[in-house]
Amino acid sequence: VHRSIQESRRRLGVDQLWGIMLHRPQWLQASWARGLGSALRRERSTGAVRYLGTSVYSPEEARRALEHPDIDIVQVPCNAWDQRAMDSGVFELARSLDKLCFVRSVYLQGLLTMSPEDVRRCLPQAWQASKAWHEVAARMGLSTLRLAFRFGLMLGLPLVIGAETPAQVLENLMLIGEAPLAPEAVSLLRQHLAPLVDVATLNPSLWEL
Repeated sequence: VHRSIQESRRRLGVDQLWGIMLHRPQWLQASWARGLGSALRRERSTGAVRYLGTSVYSPEEARRALEHPDIDIVQVPCNAWDQRAMDSGVFELARSLDKLCFVRSVYLQGLLTMSPEDVRRCLPQAWQASKAWHEVAARMGLSTLRLAFRFGLMLGLPLVIGAETPAQVLENLMLIGEAPLAPEAVSLLRQHLAPLVDVATLNPSLWEL
């Protein structure tokens, strides 16, 4: 852990890493007690790292991570199809504990920007949801890309958004100026999509592509 952090600081040209994120929340359990926790706490105490955090995949994992005394930041999936983090009070818990949530997967690995035909070929279980998603977007007069992004803006939290090209980075920067989605639009999405999606659709690690 120490060597990895040293190498990251060297490559980035910084004295301190803003944050270190565990890739799997399970590491907060057995691995943490076997030395991972003490190693990361040491790096934070010396100033090599400012914040410690973890990515999670469910509201239950988010709650456990937020309640962990050594965790400062948590990265949570949340998007127009997957509103579990909102419904479970995860964001309110983070605020009450003075911890920071980042939101990832506003496009759900790109699923929310694909045509229903492409979704049917790649992930048949999500086809009906994709059709409903496109119908709601058309009713609102928005592209699915803009609808997904405006949902993310409505959360009022930092968004983690991947990009493969400079053009996608510029597109995301322009979308930041969009208005957040209104509460009635969020309710409409919930009404049309909630019956059509399950955990196997919302968690990309469970996709059978």
